[in-house]
Amino acid sequence: MAQEQSRPADFDRWGYELTPISNVPGHDVGIQLIDRPPGGAATPHSHPDGHEWVYCISGSMMLTIGDNPAKELKAGDVEYLPPNVVHFGRNVTNETVKLILFRVKPHDKPLFKFA
Repeated sequence: MAQEQSRPADFDRWGYELTPISNVPGHDVGIQLIDRPPGGAATPHSHPDGHEWVYCISGSMMLTIGDNPAKELKAGDVEYLPPNVVHFGRNVTNETVKLILFRVKPHDKPLFKFA
């Protein structure tokens, strides 16, 4: 399994482990729960050839994907982050944002590539 280079800043995470997908050779899947504190922001990054979906459980944050303007991601929203596209989120509120991330990535690629 490819090792994570590092992780974006300013979040706590639990229960994340990549697992091979038995019927998709060479790919791993992972789910992650994140609490992003007030003012917390991810370092701009992409996922080499990896797909990511983010679901906002509670709170709201601003999410920037590629060259698009930042958009609000609020409780109940889900967003797809395509492979190799730089993205980052930042919590501009006074409340912790709770997110679930779901990723599918090639086994031999790193999880993050920082912009």
